[in-house]
Amino acid sequence: MITGSLNLYDSALAGLLSGRCSSLANTSVTAVLLSPGYAPDFAAHSSFADIVQAELKGAAALRHLLTGTRINGAAFLSDSLLFGDPVTVGPVRYVAMVMGTPKGLGTESALLGFLDVAPEGAALEAQRARFEIIAPAEGWFRLSRT
Repeated sequence: MITGSLNLYDSALAGLLSGRCSSLANTSVTAVLLSPGYAPDFAAHSSFADIVQAELKGAAALRHLLTGTRINGAAFLSDSLLFGDPVTVGPVRYVAMVMGTPKGLGTESALLGFLDVAPEGAALEAQRARFEIIAPAEGWFRLSRT
């Protein structure tokens, strides 16, 4: 499935702009599947502790380490996210990107942002099928001026 851009949490944006956040090209980032009940909060959510209760039950095994991460100009890119083929997953409404490796995530792991994979409001599921989030060609996000 194709999704839109990554929505950055306020703490991640502040870290990137201030230089406190290490280079994303040299940092492990993990994609985590979240339930439709998750309510994103740009200002209040900053660490994995803020979202861990919304992670799909049993989905810790499906945490996906981003591969092919790179910076192109002011854009953050990676390979697409293949969670399995075939796999049974869902329902999923959001995918969060968390700083760290899949097995190394802890309550203090910093949040980068989240994708709304069902912006029309419905959740996505896979029943013994391919579950893949296609990385946007222009990158997950791009820092720019308006």
